[in-house]
Amino acid sequence: MKANPLNDTIKFLALGRKFSSAVVILVFQLQSSAQTSPAPAEPEEVILLSPFEVEATQVNSYLATNSAVGTRIAVPLESLPLTASVVTSDFIQDRGWTSLNDVVRQVPGIRRNGNNSDEFTIRGFRAGSARRNYFSDAPAFAGERGRNEMAEIERIEVVKGPTSVLFGFGNPGGVINILTKKPLAKQQTVLTLEGGDFDLFRATIDATGPLAKLGEGQLLYRVIGAYLDSGGFRDFEAYEQKFLNAQLQLNYKKRTMVRAEVRLQDLDEHEAFILMPFEPNTGTLALPERTYNTGGPDTYAKQKQITTYLEATHVFNEHFSLRAAAVRDEHYYNALRRVGAQIPPAQVPLSNATTVVVTGNINDDKRQIDSLQLDFTGSFKLPFGTLKTVVGASNAEAKARVSSLVNTNLPQRNFPIFNIAARNYSVGNLADYFPAANGVSNEKRSDRVYYALAILTAFDERLTLLAGAGRGETKTFLNQPLMANPISRGEFELSKPQFGASFRIVPHVFLFANTSDSGVANSRFPDTPEEGKNYEFGIKVAQDRFSGSVTYFDTTRRNIQVGRFDGLTGLTFFELSGEESSKGAEVEFQFLPTDQFQLLGSYAYLDTEVISDLERPARVGTELPDAPRNSYRFWGKYTFKGGPFDRLWIGAGYMFTDRMRGNRNPVTFRVLVDSWSRWDASLGYSMEIGRANVDWVLTMENLTDEDYIDYFLVRGRPFNAKLSARIRF
Repeated sequence: MKANPLNDTIKFLALGRKFSSAVVILVFQLQSSAQTSPAPAEPEEVILLSPFEVEATQVNSYLATNSAVGTRIAVPLESLPLTASVVTSDFIQDRGWTSLNDVVRQVPGIRRNGNNSDEFTIRGFRAGSARRNYFSDAPAFAGERGRNEMAEIERIEVVKGPTSVLFGFGNPGGVINILTKKPLAKQQTVLTLEGGDFDLFRATIDATGPLAKLGEGQLLYRVIGAYLDSGGFRDFEAYEQKFLNAQLQLNYKKRTMVRAEVRLQDLDEHEAFILMPFEPNTGTLALPERTYNTGGPDTYAKQKQITTYLEATHVFNEHFSLRAAAVRDEHYYNALRRVGAQIPPAQVPLSNATTVVVTGNINDDKRQIDSLQLDFTGSFKLPFGTLKTVVGASNAEAKARVSSLVNTNLPQRNFPIFNIAARNYSVGNLADYFPAANGVSNEKRSDRVYYALAILTAFDERLTLLAGAGRGETKTFLNQPLMANPISRGEFELSKPQFGASFRIVPHVFLFANTSDSGVANSRFPDTPEEGKNYEFGIKVAQDRFSGSVTYFDTTRRNIQVGRFDGLTGLTFFELSGEESSKGAEVEFQFLPTDQFQLLGSYAYLDTEVISDLERPARVGTELPDAPRNSYRFWGKYTFKGGPFDRLWIGAGYMFTDRMRGNRNPVTFRVLVDSWSRWDASLGYSMEIGRANVDWVLTMENLTDEDYIDYFLVRGRPFNAKLSARIRF
């Protein structure tokens, strides 16, 4: 039966009625006790700002002043007793980034965790893919193959540590949330054209403004389109993307907003697969030429994603606001691939190796997720301070159909590593592809979360207290018909608290601390959820021209579902690990010493360890994969004013990543990759052509053309340059 979004919404609201009603009564009581006399009637023309909107400072374009990612309501970052980072659109534009994987590397403690997708680790723990406007998308459900289009991103928010109060289920490292661009009341059109190395061509258009005046309401629109056609620095790589985001937004009486959005994304790529073959027993790497790729010319991966989004907010008065949102996200993935990494056993040790095993895979997957969120906020002046509250609920119904076929009879299955002329890139006979027992499944999962959170600011805004509680309920159904035990069912409930405090010791300097727990369903082990716990404390400094933080954290997690890739068969199996820990320190700052100079920097120190692993006892005592001990990033930008170089700016950046274990596969935990460093630079100039403003940006990566392992066992890009023209009408 086809889902009816209206009926789903009515059922969802009815489900949380008792919980919400109790909190509403409590909030009204607080309001009554806080007021000694009736408040005067508010003039209708007064504009009440929505507590759900966030903004950046007007002084430093790289510096955000507030965030909603950790609380679901906009609060100042300086006094928030959580570790949170924000990357603004201005910084993204100056760096010339077109990939979310590139953006998050600037945030301390975050690593890319996918070869051909946007998924990440935070503080050494897998965090999956980013959320979009607080919602998980379909690729995040048992797949993690999603991509993000930077043209629609306004800013990226990261909150570290467990987030079960508001997000219900998640890993203890933290969560990444993308805030997308919304319609504006002022007419503007931005056209961007880019070209660069590896046959890169990219064009985007972003048009927004008022569409019609409807009585006391105003109808706005925004249309964002993007096209990308690019090759890669490895043989046979190619990437083509078409993207469209169309929105309508009605603003009524300056208090009510209703927004509808449709997103369409179409990806077609020739993927690069296993780039660094290794000998699994010792972890020794084979080092083929930089362009190494087993993929071949006849492989492909096609992805389509369709998202429909509806959101409404209403500000009742200065005390109460409501946000309701619903999303349906569908993702389709079809691929024919040649994968492989492992040296054949007959060639061990590595000194005898000349080939790597390759296997053919066909994927035909569909994933869908229907989500609802309801947030009710309150803001009250009390005799001793200000109280902000948020109570709400969310519901997500996800399902997936996954089909994987495997061919272990490819021509020249032992693929020559060093001799390009001898390679046979054939995908073999399609009749030789057979269903893989662990790769054919139907999955369903239902997640329901109720939460309440309060932030009290007292003593002339010197003290901020945060307290929250979340309750999550999840049900999982997994059917793998080709397995010996095809049906798995599981459900569990969890209630997790969160506490934090922040104290201003001197103007603009805050001490903070918090503790929180996490829990998440393991889809392959539905009766054994993963759990985590985190403690952290630190210091924050916040001014118009300087923002910085130093944080110490101690995080553990247990019952971890990990994927074990078999390089001989090309299949991925799943097992439960034991317990892991991550301790460390993070430093982050943004500095504007003058109106012309901006400086950003971050440092992360990770001390990770496998505490127990019943399946792989040899891992105990080793570091977590892809978790370098030390890493730091710096970026500076100087803008000239006056004289012959007026409106010219230059930027330079440096990155360092320490030696680390390079593979998350628990079988190959011995693999080590060397530390690396990289220099980048940008050059920009603004000019006027008629009525248009044109911003030229030349970005250059890896200036010294270093050969390095960026993440996993995947090489980083060699030197590359890109020129972009951003035309604003």
